[in-house]
Amino acid sequence: MAWSHSYTAQAYVDAQHVLETWDKSDLVAAILEYNVQTGKHSTGKELLMRLPIDVLVQSCMDAIRDTNTCDNGAWAMWIDPEGFFRVELSE
Repeated sequence: MAWSHSYTAQAYVDAQHVLETWDKSDLVAAILEYNVQTGKHSTGKELLMRLPIDVLVQSCMDAIRDTNTCDNGAWAMWIDPEGFFRVELSE
């Protein structure tokens, strides 16, 4: 079951730090999945792979804010509406 979330500013900073450890291909996959699920126009995988990591991380953070969903207990922020890609937060 999913909840809408209301995280602290620090939780968003923590999520960004976690995303900064992800492989570029995982960030791109999360962005593409978010775009498919939300019906947003998506640039191709090849173009996204050319972007710097910080741009991809910011795109994922924007998706997290837009999706506004987390796991029960708020331990993982969802990047996409179905929760295929999640950012797990430490306690």
